[in-house]
Amino acid sequence: MAEGAADLSSVRYAAFGLGDRTYGETFSRGVVVLDETLAAAGASRFGDAGRHDAAEGRPPARQACDWLDGIAELSRVPAPRAPHGK
Repeated sequence: MAEGAADLSSVRYAAFGLGDRTYGETFSRGVVVLDETLAAAGASRFGDAGRHDAAEGRPPARQACDWLDGIAELSRVPAPRAPHGK
Protein backbone atom coordinates (compact mmCIF):
# COMPACT_ATOMS: atom_id res chain seq x y z
CA MET A 1 0.00 0.00 0.00
CA ALA A 2 2.72 2.46 0.94
CA GLU A 3 4.24 2.13 -2.54
CA GLY A 4 0.95 3.00 -4.22
CA ALA A 5 0.30 -0.40 -5.83
CA ALA A 6 -2.99 -1.02 -4.01
CA ASP A 7 -6.30 0.37 -5.25
CA LEU A 8 -8.58 0.70 -2.25
CA SER A 9 -11.04 3.10 -3.86
CA SER A 10 -13.95 0.80 -2.98
CA VAL A 11 -12.94 0.59 0.72
CA ARG A 12 -14.48 2.68 3.50
CA TYR A 13 -12.83 2.56 6.90
CA ALA A 14 -12.84 3.95 10.40
CA ALA A 15 -9.69 4.27 12.51
CA PHE A 16 -8.99 4.47 16.23
CA GLY A 17 -5.52 4.76 17.74
CA LEU A 18 -3.96 4.53 21.15
CA GLY A 19 -1.40 6.99 22.39
CA ASP A 20 -0.03 9.12 25.19
CA ARG A 21 0.31 12.86 24.69
CA THR A 22 3.45 12.93 26.81
CA TYR A 23 5.23 11.50 23.74
CA GLY A 24 4.81 14.86 22.01
CA GLU A 25 4.97 14.82 18.22
CA THR A 26 4.61 11.04 18.01
CA PHE A 27 1.37 11.03 20.04
CA SER A 28 -1.03 8.59 18.39
CA ARG A 29 1.14 8.61 15.27
CA GLY A 30 0.22 5.02 14.36
CA VAL A 31 -3.37 5.90 13.52
CA VAL A 32 -2.20 8.98 11.61
CA VAL A 33 0.17 6.91 9.45
CA LEU A 34 -2.52 4.26 8.89
CA ASP A 35 -5.06 6.93 7.92
CA GLU A 36 -2.64 8.63 5.50
CA THR A 37 -1.62 5.30 3.92
CA LEU A 38 -5.18 4.11 3.39
CA ALA A 39 -6.24 7.49 1.98
CA ALA A 40 -3.25 7.51 -0.40
CA ALA A 41 -4.41 4.11 -1.70
CA GLY A 42 -7.85 5.58 -2.43
CA ALA A 43 -9.79 4.38 0.62
CA SER A 44 -12.31 6.73 2.24
CA ARG A 45 -12.47 7.28 5.99
CA PHE A 46 -15.85 7.98 7.49
CA GLY A 47 -16.12 9.82 10.74
CA ASP A 48 -13.22 11.27 12.66
CA ALA A 49 -10.21 9.14 13.50
CA GLY A 50 -10.42 8.32 17.20
CA ARG A 51 -7.41 8.98 19.41
CA HIS A 52 -7.09 7.65 22.95
CA ASP A 53 -4.76 9.53 25.31
CA ALA A 54 -3.40 7.33 28.11
CA ALA A 55 -2.24 10.46 29.96
CA GLU A 56 -5.89 11.32 30.65
CA GLY A 57 -6.37 8.12 32.62
CA ARG A 58 -9.56 7.12 30.81
CA PRO A 59 -9.77 3.39 29.99
CA PRO A 60 -9.12 2.83 26.27
CA ALA A 61 -12.01 0.36 25.92
CA ARG A 62 -14.50 2.92 27.26
CA GLN A 63 -13.24 5.70 24.98
CA ALA A 64 -13.14 3.36 21.99
CA CYS A 65 -16.74 2.27 22.60
CA ASP A 66 -17.89 5.88 22.93
CA TRP A 67 -16.12 6.72 19.65
CA LEU A 68 -17.56 3.60 18.05
CA ASP A 69 -21.10 4.69 18.91
CA GLY A 70 -20.67 7.65 16.55
CA ILE A 71 -19.05 5.50 13.87
CA ALA A 72 -21.83 2.93 14.14
CA GLU A 73 -24.40 5.66 13.52
CA LEU A 74 -22.52 6.71 10.39
CA SER A 75 -22.24 3.13 9.14
CA ARG A 76 -25.63 2.00 10.49
CA VAL A 77 -24.03 -0.98 12.24
CA PRO A 78 -24.76 -1.73 15.92
CA ALA A 79 -21.73 -0.94 18.07
CA PRO A 80 -20.49 -3.49 20.61
CA ARG A 81 -20.38 -2.37 24.23
CA ALA A 82 -17.40 -2.52 26.55
CA PRO A 83 -17.62 -4.99 29.43
CA HIS A 84 -18.98 -3.42 32.61
CA GLY A 85 -16.30 -1.44 34.43
CA LYS A 86 -13.87 -1.24 31.50
